[in-house]
Amino acid sequence: TQGKTGSMKPTRWKTKNRGKLTDAYSYIENFSDADRKFRVSEWLQAQSLSTVRAYTVDIASFLRFTKKPFQSINPYDIEHFLDAHKVYCRARKVRCLTSLRSFFRYLQAHQFIDSNPAILVKIPSSEKPRYLAPPSRQEINCMIEKEPIMRNKAMLFVLVNLGIRPGELLALKWKD
Repeated sequence: TQGKTGSMKPTRWKTKNRGKLTDAYSYIENFSDADRKFRVSEWLQAQSLSTVRAYTVDIASFLRFTKKPFQSINPYDIEHFLDAHKVYCRARKVRCLTSLRSFFRYLQAHQFIDSNPAILVKIPSSEKPRYLAPPSRQEINCMIEKEPIMRNKAMLFVLVNLGIRPGELLALKWKD
């Protein structure tokens, strides 16, 4: 989206980190290569406003990091960029990679590059498991014993021993 002045910056935008976004817009608008600036701004026009905000910062950071023409960027450059930013959490690295994949897919579709280097980069793995370990039998018995209300004790006992979901338990009737 373009503002009234013809710049890449949208006419309306809010962000907690306005300085970073303004810096990204300035970096892209000040490309010495007019063709490069045009490719980035043309690709961003097809995105929603929130996507433009996020992708602009990601693409500008990457291009500032690599300082290479589009055709010479390889998967190693992208991996090196993601690894160099250790402060980024996994979600931010995934978003950066998504931004880069989208951008290079656009360049490839319009035949500005031969292949998409971001496709070959794997999504960063999560450092911690996404599940909790089930409680031990001893912990379960302790929970049931410490529950003061008899109804809740009975519900906990049925949940644990039958393996039914809470919604199924609440839907039970005496006739069942």
